[in-house]
Amino acid sequence: MKQNKQIKNAFKNIADKIITKELEEYNLDIKFFPITYVTYYKGIIFNVKGNLKTKIKYCLVKNNVAGTNTNVFGYDSIIIFIDSFDKYDDLSRQVVELVFTCYHEVRHSVQKHFDKHSYDSFLNNIDRVYKEYIDSTDYNINHDNYSFEIGANLYAINKTKQFLKENDEKLYNEQKKLLDEKESKYLKNYLMYNPQKRINEVLKFIKQTKQLDLIPIINCFMNDDGSFKKISEMINKENIDKEIIYNIITSPVFLDELDKSELTKDEYLLLLDALDYISIITKNQKVQLEDENEEIIKK
Repeated sequence: MKQNKQIKNAFKNIADKIITKELEEYNLDIKFFPITYVTYYKGIIFNVKGNLKTKIKYCLVKNNVAGTNTNVFGYDSIIIFIDSFDKYDDLSRQVVELVFTCYHEVRHSVQKHFDKHSYDSFLNNIDRVYKEYIDSTDYNINHDNYSFEIGANLYAINKTKQFLKENDEKLYNEQKKLLDEKESKYLKNYLMYNPQKRINEVLKFIKQTKQLDLIPIINCFMNDDGSFKKISEMINKENIDKEIIYNIITSPVFLDELDKSELTKDEYLLLLDALDYISIITKNQKVQLEDENEEIIKK
């Protein structure tokens, strides 16, 4: 349904209300623009440095995207493309998608400030490096299966439900089925998320290129020459989430380099714990998948 000027202004007000409150809550100094595609394109053409080819690339990347975090204008900013929602025939659906997109994009801004020692931050950085340096096409295919998207989706659906309940209960009830379906999908993505392949590929890449600066805390696990540190050195680091250590020491690239005969008793026991941890997660995901397949067959 094509938006008229009144709807566009109403959408801008909703977006402004949500994002301003979120930025204040997380104490983030980020510029926010609820604009149309045309306004964005004009901003790229007239305000961004670079040749025409580069500017066209920026424009094409954002085509049909509902929102984005970007520093293309020289500073961190959140952009919500107000007219991206008119592809939905139902105005109520447009409001749901607008609210969801606002919370989703703010969450991406918050993710950049996660404690670098946390497991969430580690996974976000692993997936970012995988996307930017190893396989950019996979992100387009499996967009919702990246840790930073899973986190933003779960946060956004929860906040969207809360916002609609508080501000328009009638609309919330009308769209409850859609909201529940979205939540179920995002929870499934969370439960089925397995970072092992990407962790291994990124560690392999860093090991080969020696670009340790790509992951903020990777120097806690690797030496400057790309070789891995001893397990005892890893566990002596303060504030490092144990799940990070488990995922690194069970990765094939680490195990290929590991001389098990040189392990101390404590290192050996920790490795066994880590292997058990990964095994349990894999088994649980397999059971989840089998249960879902049975449900599909029954239908």
